[in-house]
Amino acid sequence: TTGGDENNFLGLFWDWRRDDGSYYYVQTLLDDFNIHFLFPDTPELPYKAGWALGGQWDTDWGQFGFHHAGSPMYSFAPITTGGDAIQWQSAYGYTYYPETRYMIDGSTAKAITLEDNMVGFIHGENTIAFQGEWFDSLFGFELGATLEYRLAGSSSPANPWHDGQEHPLGTRLLDEDVLESRVLSRTSITKDYGALRITGSLNLGYIWNERSLRPPVSPSPSWGAVDRYVWIWTPVAQADRLLFSISLGFSYRFDLQPSPVAAD
Repeated sequence: TTGGDENNFLGLFWDWRRDDGSYYYVQTLLDDFNIHFLFPDTPELPYKAGWALGGQWDTDWGQFGFHHAGSPMYSFAPITTGGDAIQWQSAYGYTYYPETRYMIDGSTAKAITLEDNMVGFIHGENTIAFQGEWFDSLFGFELGATLEYRLAGSSSPANPWHDGQEHPLGTRLLDEDVLESRVLSRTSITKDYGALRITGSLNLGYIWNERSLRPPVSPSPSWGAVDRYVWIWTPVAQADRLLFSISLGFSYRFDLQPSPVAAD
């Protein structure tokens, strides 16, 4: 054990593709492993962990799949809350942007959703998700359907330790009184007409206790800039809403062949 700057990393990936077309996989990740559970006098730093498992199966009724993934709080915090310049550049190493909001005309703040920000596990920390899927072809149409259930607590892709807690104790996963849960479904249909492809989809879902951005709690002047200014996603009780969208897309494939070169 090294105290506040643990630096160890364990990972395992296993997949199995069978002759019958089925496929299975398991992936696990554990960073900053510690032995507090064996020796209580040693530091109890949170485990930075992630996991994913699932598979796909071909049947007479199409291809079915199941996927599950999750990650506890603080999993994607690679650095301590040091100097401001370092924080703004690398507070999180798993996001596209070092913030959770962006400004319009210098006055109106717009949120950057986790799905648009995370690199790797799209749902981010303090989340578990399950997804079932089905794909098949019928009368020349490609059909698909997915159903996802997600459960999430407070999360921040750009404020590593939340509310100025540089070294919080213990691993946390969905331990808050209010949690966000959502069910999302998607059905799609695709048809090719030669080089022309037409795709349509219907998305329908519902969110309970939807997460919303909030400022850090009681920021201290001694905190770094990220700890003081980067907002945090937190579930809001009874903030429920319906999700609905329809999309239609077209694509056309041009088969460009180089001109043959005449022989001498």
